[in-house]
Amino acid sequence: MEYNSWNAYKYITAITTKRNGGFSKGPFAKANFAFHVGDSQNDVTANRQALLRDLGLHEKQLITTYQSHSDIIKKVAHADGGAGAFSFESGIPADALYTYDKHLALAIFHADCVPVFLFDKVKKWVAIIHAGMAGSLKAITEKAINHLVKHEGSRPQDIFAYCGPSLTFAYNPIDETTKTAILSLNPDFHYAIKKSDGIFYLDVPLLNYGQLRKAGIPSSNITMSGIDTFSHPDEYFSATREKQTGRHLSIIMRNR
Repeated sequence: MEYNSWNAYKYITAITTKRNGGFSKGPFAKANFAFHVGDSQNDVTANRQALLRDLGLHEKQLITTYQSHSDIIKKVAHADGGAGAFSFESGIPADALYTYDKHLALAIFHADCVPVFLFDKVKKWVAIIHAGMAGSLKAITEKAINHLVKHEGSRPQDIFAYCGPSLTFAYNPIDETTKTAILSLNPDFHYAIKKSDGIFYLDVPLLNYGQLRKAGIPSSNITMSGIDTFSHPDEYFSATREKQTGRHLSIIMRNR
């Protein structure tokens, strides 16, 4: 298996799988980890087993989401281990997960959506957010930070964030109607709308960066991968590029 990694801290594992090294075929080749995209159940299971072996984990140490581009964040623990193991629908119904438990891998699926990794160096929780366009427009990242500050007593200055591989704005054009709808939803989102040669683009990674900053996370605590999924077909799936395609797993785990 191949990964993009956030190597900020030795005591957390934070990775996004790449598409190489798995068993899936056709548009899902090779390392697709999602049951819900039309791939062979056996191939997805084989991919997951290989991933778990590679990370030194067992099935009950992995939790996946039953995600729906919502703004729902849920706290999970070892008792939830194995959620999503045999079907997409058996995952945790949320688009963001966090835990204090060690050796528990929290995972979201994506192809173009922004995976947002969070870690509190004082409270020692880890979190993962599935921030697609719809979820980002619901301000899921800002809401997640506010939840963790309010309910877990975290301080924004203690939280570190990484935005992983995703679709960059250059491949995300929007029309005038969509632009107007976005600004009607939240005028503050204007900073993420760009215009070039008469065409508007929505910068979803920047939208999440802005939400992290609005929630009080210092800029020095935020790392942007800058990796575009669309323009790297050998390494990343892209639903924008391929329509029918596989899904990566972005995983975060506290090691100690």
